[in-house]
Order: sequence, then structure tokens, then C-alpha cells
Amino acid sequence: MMTTRELKMLQREVTLLRADGKYKETINKGMDLLEIGKELKDPKSQLVALLNIAACYYSIGAIGEAFESIDNYQKICYKFGDSEDYLQLYNVLFLLYEYHKDYERAIETLEKSKDLALKLKKYNIASNAYSNLSHVFMEKGNFAGALKMANAGLEMAKFHEPESPLLEFRVKLNIAKALIGTKALDKSIEMIEQMVKEPVLEANPREMAQCYMLYGEWYAANGKTADSLHFFEKAKDIVEGYSDHYLLKSILEEMIRLSEVKRDYERGFYFQKEYISLLKDINEQELSKKALKLDLKYRLYETEKRANTDSLTGIFNREYIENKVDDWLKSGSSVVCIVFDIDDFKKINDNYGHLFGDEVIRNTAKACNSLIEKEELFGRYGGDEFVILMKESTLEKGREKAKYIQQTLEHLLEEKAGTALTLRTSFGVSSSRQGSAKTFKELFHLADQALYKAKMNGKNQIMYESQ
Repeated sequence: MMTTRELKMLQREVTLLRADGKYKETINKGMDLLEIGKELKDPKSQLVALLNIAACYYSIGAIGEAFESIDNYQKICYKFGDSEDYLQLYNVLFLLYEYHKDYERAIETLEKSKDLALKLKKYNIASNAYSNLSHVFMEKGNFAGALKMANAGLEMAKFHEPESPLLEFRVKLNIAKALIGTKALDKSIEMIEQMVKEPVLEANPREMAQCYMLYGEWYAANGKTADSLHFFEKAKDIVEGYSDHYLLKSILEEMIRLSEVKRDYERGFYFQKEYISLLKDINEQELSKKALKLDLKYRLYETEKRANTDSLTGIFNREYIENKVDDWLKSGSSVVCIVFDIDDFKKINDNYGHLFGDEVIRNTAKACNSLIEKEELFGRYGGDEFVILMKESTLEKGREKAKYIQQTLEHLLEEKAGTALTLRTSFGVSSSRQGSAKTFKELFHLADQALYKAKMNGKNQIMYESQ
């Protein structure tokens, strides 16, 4: 059993792996953390795992898998999450809405993030939310709105403790860009010239490159194409030094456009060649990502399978069935519950050993699983107790199903040390149609009471909840 300290260390390890950009390692460790969190019924571990898994899938372009992880995060967050868990949810949802250019939902999510961050006095997150709102507004061409949001973001960054010059600087980049968009060119160049003198740029080449890009945009807005190209080339030199393919792609696209405006077709052709070479590199990266994506998708499938199935028998486990049937009942479906166990199973274990007992349980599960039809679930509840759920069925059909399974198991001979054992089983059947069961636990309790009556009445019998 993992200790609380070990669990927290694993949570931290997963978070740090993602911060280091080790996406495959993060997802693999995250899957381990997710499994352990489910086994220990620890929601926080599951939330940490799913959040980091979702962010890594987003980073490698596996958007479907990212949404799936976020969907699972939401379900746990709604049941067990605190305010900070919701804050993390909003932040990661924004990335996905932005990716799909679903700006309305992106704005709605950022507003929630901003309001909750302010309530919790998480000023750095509030600043990021304002900054992202500014970015979305610029994408929509609303530069006045973008400027307003960016200025609010800068105010939030100043409230953050400890002081973070980089947090403030990143908001200023949006302010300067929005000023150029609103044609406030004097203000924007004054701000850019102040920014390039800030010490924070010494250790942050990406932000330095973005400053040169702002110079390039400013000169382009003033119709000075040659100067604009000069600064985009300076930005390009920096970005090539730390291999930011996607920022480099944006820079080259603008340099090609500016070359055409200047009618400098020779330089334009040179930039086009660089652009094509970059696209080839990006494509190779994408192919590598696709291979990684397939590998991780298989890993996710295996993890989900293990989380939903009983390790001894391979059939559904109690948790999966409970969640699934609760969904059925919430949607208004009628459900029949059949609970059964093996009569005198303890004697089998005592006389022949637990390994043989496990084999009997496996064979019982295998025989019954072949009889399960569409709209039915079959799982192991625990020990030698099994449960079958029948959607949109009746008590009478449940009795028929129970009888069929009972007769099948009677023909399932188990041999041990030259002795053939005939399995005897007792059943309890309940139905949500009676109106007294609104959840799986309530429905199971009624069937379990009927099973108890079958035991008290001599075993090897089928009893209903009303009997």
C-alpha cells in the first residue's frame, strides 16, 4: 500500500515531468497515478493525473484524447473537486476551445477562470486569464477590447506575490500589440523601447524574439517594409537558436508577405525555401507525434480497461457497474438487478484451497459472460458474488435469466483431486419498476435482500424482492 507521502511525491513527479516537456513520460506516469488513485479512492490523485494527461495530449495535438481526459476530470471534479480544481479545469478547457477557434466558449471559460481566481486571490491566474482574453479579442479583430483586457491583466500581475517580472512582461507584450492594432503607434513604440531594456529578457529568448516581432509589426503599420523585415529577421535568428518551430513558422509567413509587398522576389524566394524546409521538419515532428499518440492511446485504453474490470475474472468491476447503472436510472430507464453467489463457497476454499477457489470463480464468470446480451451488464461484486443488470426489462424476464444461468452453472463441473463438484447457486432479483430504487445501491440492496432469503430458505433458489 502506497503511503500518503509517496502518493504526493508521485503527484509532484507527474507535474514536474509535464513542466519539463516530457509528454510521453508524463502520460505514462500519469496513468500509473490514475490507477493508484482509483485503487485508493483518492480523488485528488486522479485529478492531478487527468489534468497533466490532458495538457500533454493537447501539447502533442491529440485533441480527442485531451477532451476525453478533461471529460473524466470534470466528472471527478463535480463530485469531489475544490475551487482550485475547478480553476485548473477552466485553464485547460480554454486551450482546447482556442485550438478549435471556438472563441465564444473560450471567452466564457476565461471569464469563469478570472472570476474564480479573483475570489481565491490567485492573481497570477487572473492575470493569465485577462491576457488570454486579450489574445482572443485580437484574434477576433477587437483591438480596443484586447487593450482593455491586457491592461486589466497587468494590474492583476502587479498584485501577485512574490513579484513576477516575467508575468508582467508577458502581459505587456499583449498591450503593445493591441496598441499597434488600435493605431496608437506613438504609445506602442514608446512601450516597446522601454520593454527591450528590461532585465527579464536576458534569460527569456522567446520574449526577446516577440519584442523584435512587435518592432516588425510597428514598422509594417507605418509602411516601412524594409525596417519591418529587418526586425523580423532578428526575431528569426533568436527563435532558430532555441528551435521554436511554430513561432518560426509565423515569422517566416510574415517575412514572405513583407517581401511580396516590397517586391523583393529574390528574398521572398529564399524565405519560401526556408519555409518549405521548416514545414518538412514540422511534418516529421507530426509523424513522430502520431506514433506517440497511437502508443499513448493504446496505453489509455489499457488503463481504462484495467480500471473498469475485475483483475481475477476480466469482467466488469463493482465501481464501473455502479456508475453505469446510476446513469441508466438517471435517464429514466427501468433496470432489473440479479445478484447471485455460489452456495457453500467457503467449503470449496477450505477443502481445496484458495487457488482452486479462484479457478471456480474464473470459470463461473466465463460461463455466465457468454450468456450476457445487449443492454445487459455482468460483473463481479466481490468474493463469489456476481451481479447482472438488465436495461428496460421486467422482473419476470429477470427470473427467466436467473433460471437459465443457474441451470448453466449446474452443468459446469469442477474437478479437483479426482472429485467432480457440481455448482449450486442462489439468486436474488429486484426491479426499479417497483419504484423504490433510484440508484444502483438501492437496487442492489433489494436484490441482495432477496438473495439472503434464498439462502435462509435452503439455498439453490431464486427469490424476488417482493417474496
